[in-house]
Amino acid sequence: QILDLKDASPSSSRNAQAAAAAAGGSDHSSSSGDGAEGQYCWLALPAADAADVGIWQVCCNSGSRNNSSSGDNMGHFSMPEVMLRQERTQQKPSHGLCMAIALLQPQGLTLHAVTGYEDGTIALWDTRNPNKYMTSTRLHSESIMCLAVAGNCKSGLSGSADDALMAFELNIPKGRIAAAQKLTLPGKPGIADVAIRADGRIAASAGWDGKIRIWHAKKRVPLALLKWHSQQVACVSFSGDNKLLAAGGRDNHISMWSLYSPDS
Repeated sequence: QILDLKDASPSSSRNAQAAAAAAGGSDHSSSSGDGAEGQYCWLALPAADAADVGIWQVCCNSGSRNNSSSGDNMGHFSMPEVMLRQERTQQKPSHGLCMAIALLQPQGLTLHAVTGYEDGTIALWDTRNPNKYMTSTRLHSESIMCLAVAGNCKSGLSGSADDALMAFELNIPKGRIAAAQKLTLPGKPGIADVAIRADGRIAASAGWDGKIRIWHAKKRVPLALLKWHSQQVACVSFSGDNKLLAAGGRDNHISMWSLYSPDS
């Protein structure tokens, strides 16, 4: 399936790669299907000029009618189901480019999104109202590089080019998002990626200093500092069974870590 990003610029393509990992790998990505047509999931990417966000419903198995291997669908450009549009001032987006996205669908509620922007702002969206976010707040002095939302959809973490990992609180029914705690990083600033384990107990951040930091997700205190990569750590991800952490670095290596077993 070919997704129409509406002639995204080269810079927005780079943003799309980062944001696609956040949205596509999110624990809150929503899937649906009726069996006969196959399973579907939600995928969010920066689109248009990379200030807006397109959300697509894409097929997750080869039996779907939208399977890209079908000759009838080759060359078909799928338009987004929803386009979250930033407000513009003199044709310029209020918060700059979208740098990070997390999709979430709390029990009993519709699909929502949390987006992070170039000016350090995060925003909460209800996809039923794509032309205006529910609320926003500026968490960072520099561009947001990554964000993650906990499995209960009540809290999250964001990383930036500055020297802090920010914890934030979410109240989706009331449309609220607020800063909760600033976790200052020693040494070289910059966080490329952040992940919260599915059980909500621990989180990991990927540092520009080449270090992986493990955090207690609820108490928001550091637990461990993992030193192995020789260059910037670019991404982190927990396994589905919560037993492993994978990290990828600009040194062209992937490290695998077994830590803090979910059974302990």
